Formats: sequence, C-alpha cells, structure tokens
Amino acid sequence: MSVAGNSDGKVPSGLFRPILITVLLTLAISLFVILRLTSPRRIKRPATKALAHWDYAVSLVHHGTLQMGRESPGMGRMSPPKAPAGFRALRDDSLHEVELTTDFYFGRFEVSQRDWKAVMGERPDPLRVKCIDCPVEEASWLDAVALANAASQKNGLQLCYDMTQVTTVRRVPECHGYRLPTEAEWEFVAQREIRESDLNNKEWVAENAVVASNSGGSTRPRVRGALLDGIFDLAGNVNEWVWDAYGAYSTAKATDPMGTAQSGRRVIRGCGYETQDVTTCAPTFRRAAPPETKSQYVGFRLLCTASPQSCGGGRS
Repeated sequence: MSVAGNSDGKVPSGLFRPILITVLLTLAISLFVILRLTSPRRIKRPATKALAHWDYAVSLVHHGTLQMGRESPGMGRMSPPKAPAGFRALRDDSLHEVELTTDFYFGRFEVSQRDWKAVMGERPDPLRVKCIDCPVEEASWLDAVALANAASQKNGLQLCYDMTQVTTVRRVPECHGYRLPTEAEWEFVAQREIRESDLNNKEWVAENAVVASNSGGSTRPRVRGALLDGIFDLAGNVNEWVWDAYGAYSTAKATDPMGTAQSGRRVIRGCGYETQDVTTCAPTFRRAAPPETKSQYVGFRLLCTASPQSCGGGRS
C-alpha cells in the first residue's frame, strides 16, 4: 500500500518557500512598527540668523616700558583722598619698572549702553542713567568679564575667560579675544595720554574730563576728551575696572604683570563724573573693590592683544 508524499518525511520545497516569506514579512513589519514608536520624532527647527558683528573702536598701542606707580613717601607722592563708598583708595604703589612685550588694541571708548545692548541684547540692569551713548555704570567686575566673553563669541574670537568655576574666573593664556586691560596696560596708555600737570589746568580738565565741575552729576555721551590717540575718558565719566586683583607693588622690574592671585578685590582705575579732586584722575591713582561690587561710578573698557586673529585683525 502506497502513501502520498515524500517517503523520507521532508516538507515539500513548494510549501516551505511561502511560509518563509510570510514569517520574514511579519518580522519586518513588526520591526518597522517598533522603531517608529520608539524613535524620537524630528522637529523642524526654524533657521537661525548669524549674530551681527559687534563694532568696537580701538586704537593700536605698541608695546614698551613704563615707570609704574609713584615715588616713595616723603618724595612728593600724592596721598589718596577719601574714596567713594564701596571703594578703597590704595597707597601701596611703589615706583617700579614694567615691560609690556605685546602690542594691543585699546578701546577708544568706555563700553556704552549701546555697546552692551548690541552684545547682550538688552540694556544692563540696574541702570541709573538712561542714555544710550553714555558709559555703562552699575556693572560689576564679573559683569565686565562676562560681557568680554560674549563680545568675543559674537565676533568669532577666542574667549579670554574660563568662567566654568562658580567662584573663580581664570584668564586664558595668550588669548586674542576681548578682555579687560591689565593694570599695567591701562597705566601705560594713560601715561601716554595724560600728564599730571594737565590736571592742574582747569581749561584742560574742562575740555578733556567729565568730572564733578562739568558733569552736572551724571555720565555724559562719549563726545569729550579725545586724547592723543583718539582715546576718550581715561580721565572722567566713569572709573574703570581692570583685570588685576589688588596687590602691593614690588620695587623689582616686572614683565607683563597681571596682579596677585591672593586678593579678594579687583583694581579700579581712572576717575569719574563724581570726582571733585582731579588729582585722583592721575594715571597712577589706584582704587579697589570686591569683584561683585556694582557702583554708579564704575564702568569699564575692553582691549585685545594685537594679532591677525584678534579684534583689530592685524591692523597696523
């Protein structure tokens, strides 16, 4: 008696093929459904416009040497008068030689409210004087370094400050972006632009410095006091933060000094619209305050080290 089918018990090949196709198709559909349900959906994002370039006027300053500080007591050194509230007038300013080894582009103007808005998107807060072309005031040292980084980012430059630590701001070595002047860089420029004898000349002060005698008790737009290199307001308008932490000067020669690391205060240079004793507008005069201090008398200006990668683009 014969039995239909293969005598060896195997499934006929004609029946196996459609079963295999059905199984593979089912697996493929299941996998597609699983991936569709579990993968994140793509969101169509609107196109973003590139940030506009921030145009900050600078003057090229060539490196050199200076006698920084003042002569020792008993040799004609000025004794600092009482400092404004929140400031500390400094007496530790022994005369010493400083060498600056790098050219830099120095801001012609103190950072204005217009500058701040162009970089940060809005005017600073708080704001005592609402005058778009007046210097920023009520800005702390921490505000100043944050704006410098934002300006560098806006213009595609290297960021000069590492602000990743909550309690510490570290300056990036050999940075070519925007930064605060060092105390030595600020005084180097100020000594070129201002002679202390000028401060005894009322006509010179009236023409070149926004101080108590002509300010009307407020900051002014940057229209007065273009000095030799087209630099404004090294004397008057607002006092200016610099990078350095405060420390007493050594009498030894220093090269590219950046202040001490052992201080809770940052140096302030220049003088402001509140200044009654214009001798405090001298290039050598120093004040200091904690970095979080905000004062209606204090603003800042920026600079960058001269190089093809910096804010000056290698201009000579």
